[in-house]
Amino acid sequence: MRVVHGWLASALLAALTASSYAADLSQFWPLDAQQRQWNLIARLEKRGPHPSAQMTVENETTGPGQFILWYFNRSDLAPGERDGERFHVCDVAGQKWLFFDGYLRSSPGKALVKHDVVTDRILFTPAGGAPVDLVANGYYAACGGIGQPYLLWSSLPPRYRLQVWGRLTENPRFRWYGDTVVTAPERVVDDCSIPPMQTSAISRQEAAWTTFKDPHGRWGLGSGDTDPQGIPTGLQVAYGRTVWDGGGQIPYLMLKRREAPPGGGWCANRIDSAGGK
Repeated sequence: MRVVHGWLASALLAALTASSYAADLSQFWPLDAQQRQWNLIARLEKRGPHPSAQMTVENETTGPGQFILWYFNRSDLAPGERDGERFHVCDVAGQKWLFFDGYLRSSPGKALVKHDVVTDRILFTPAGGAPVDLVANGYYAACGGIGQPYLLWSSLPPRYRLQVWGRLTENPRFRWYGDTVVTAPERVVDDCSIPPMQTSAISRQEAAWTTFKDPHGRWGLGSGDTDPQGIPTGLQVAYGRTVWDGGGQIPYLMLKRREAPPGGGWCANRIDSAGGK
């Protein structure tokens, strides 16, 4: 297995240690956690008599350091259908990362569909630092060379940017570019909950381009510059939505797209154990 280049690893660790805060993602993401589900409703409908779920999220632990987030009750899914995302935590040279491993689709009466992912280029830029290429310095290979880094798990800087150029393992025609800016925890209020819930949350500003629905590629979240082949360069990126991952291990506690009206967006109005118990 390829090892991390020592001087690059040391430089990255030094940059992170100098500016990191005393927290990790275990407060916000459900690693080795009890199975639960939470409904997100439209904030503008929160005081209606029967606000409908825009999306339900459920976590499922699948092994030590491994879990799935399931998404259902969305308008783009048929009744009973669920989309899933597989995650695991990788520890490399003293730094832990949350890795995204692939997509799932569960449909009633059908076999589970799996789409694994692989990454071609990864740029990690901590606040005030220079970009670090996690492929060139061996971090990605040290984590198995599959999946993609999704979020830094430990020694979190107050702000960082993660840029990923990836593709489906089974078919390289299906490609994407993801660009995320993550900001240190802040106090937020989930006013869809009754009573309103105050908690700590990290925020993720996201932009995404894919060839999933257009062979030439298009931006599903935000926008940005592309090269002559139509591939995002990572320049002039405008972010399309913000997601807040809440304390108590509740990712997607709230989200808001750039085009949402004032006071809009989604937020969780109910958090239950799986099955509503």
